[in-house]
Amino acid sequence: MHLEGDVKYIELRLLLSIDCKEKSRKITQILSFLNANGFITHLTILSLGDINAEDIIEHDNVMSLTIYMIDNTFKFKFWNGITVTWFSHTQDLFDEIRTGREEFASLYDKYEPITEILLDFKQKWTTFIQNIRYQYHPNADIELTYNIVFFEDKYVDEILKKINKQITLLDRDVVKNLHFDIQISYASSGCIPCQKKARENNEN
Repeated sequence: MHLEGDVKYIELRLLLSIDCKEKSRKITQILSFLNANGFITHLTILSLGDINAEDIIEHDNVMSLTIYMIDNTFKFKFWNGITVTWFSHTQDLFDEIRTGREEFASLYDKYEPITEILLDFKQKWTTFIQNIRYQYHPNADIELTYNIVFFEDKYVDEILKKINKQITLLDRDVVKNLHFDIQISYASSGCIPCQKKARENNEN
């Protein structure tokens, strides 16, 4: 796990060649801003532009900044862990990064008890649970959707019942304003019986 609770971890993707002083100055300005605002920056992609920013897969719980160029003009794709925003101006990007961190942190803190329960189950049931993903939906009736990815349908009902029991044991003040749902899917997505089982469980 990265520093999700503090929301200071951000993945950086550079889809350009830094071949002049102006590009170097701009990248340095952005890195200085991230450093001054307490971000831990992790360079995960360095490419000469043969990757499309739209094709990069984002992680539901990790912020990212993708920097690329179109017609010799800097462009920015910022993922705050919830939504993607696109910018052409550095100051607009900086303002959104500050806002995005606050929005992400608020929702993360609100649902941390549920997230911790699910991640604990993932550790205990690694033979049956491949992954747990979650997606925030700010300003929606359901603010957060968890997706538990099982390897197969064995013990799914038992695990879900145990998860539900743990959630019901939480303090009432903790859960009274939470609006989330838990969905399931299977690692073997091409398995028709598994898909049928997943639909049935989601409906229940």
